[in-house]
Amino acid sequence: MNSYIFKKETWAYTLFFVCILLILTLLLPLSAGFPKNDFVVVLDYGNGPEKKFTGKLSGGISAWDVLQQASANSIIKLEAAPDFYPKNIDSWENGRWGKNWTLYINGNKVSQEPINVSINNGDTVLWRFE
Repeated sequence: MNSYIFKKETWAYTLFFVCILLILTLLLPLSAGFPKNDFVVVLDYGNGPEKKFTGKLSGGISAWDVLQQASANSIIKLEAAPDFYPKNIDSWENGRWGKNWTLYINGNKVSQEPINVSINNGDTVLWRFE
């Protein structure tokens, strides 16, 4: 009689684990398709080293806002110019060696003021010193 109960428990455990495995197999690919509410900011100093950080997207946020967030969180030191462009990031000042900070969104150069450039889910914001 004890071996009969043991066999029942074995089948119950096996069925339980198979159900869990099936649920995980079905749900994990579905969750990968949901949009992520984040963005990536890359600072390219033009000499090899880069700084990267991510943030959560909440409402309307601009390229300038994400740069200010990095400054507020002590990731970078930022000095602003009057036109909402960085005058200086981490002591790399515009005009140094004839280079300036240039904004790219998803690989495309942006000519607008950063305060007017909206960031969307999954965007990569690149500030390159060139």
